[in-house]
Amino acid sequence: MEKVAVVFFYRDAKILMGLRDQVEVHSGCWGLPGGRLEKNESPRDAAIREATEEVGLTPSIFESACQLVDLSGTDYSFYLCRQWEGEPKNLEPEKCSQLQWFELDRLPGNTIGIIAEAIDVLAIQKHADP
Repeated sequence: MEKVAVVFFYRDAKILMGLRDQVEVHSGCWGLPGGRLEKNESPRDAAIREATEEVGLTPSIFESACQLVDLSGTDYSFYLCRQWEGEPKNLEPEKCSQLQWFELDRLPGNTIGIIAEAIDVLAIQKHADP
């Protein structure tokens, strides 16, 4: 079973998403920073590594949010991050054509399905800052 770690960077009731471009899986869809675990890597460590590599953000305060398995059998570990170091920048322009913050109730129609499902499962709005 393939394992993937994904990070919701969350601020002001919005999440940071990237438009996947010219990639093997989910090309043309909006996704979150994340990717496959490397050998002997924990999901938490993979989430930190992938976020830093893809968008230049290093999570400082984040929590395990949920775990889901998609129809292909891929096991996704989602993390919710509300505090990080760095400013978002697209560090993989060959795989991602743009980054954008989206309101949770206004996600683009071409959002990767498992991400929309995770938001529903989490009811992420209840994690909002007061």
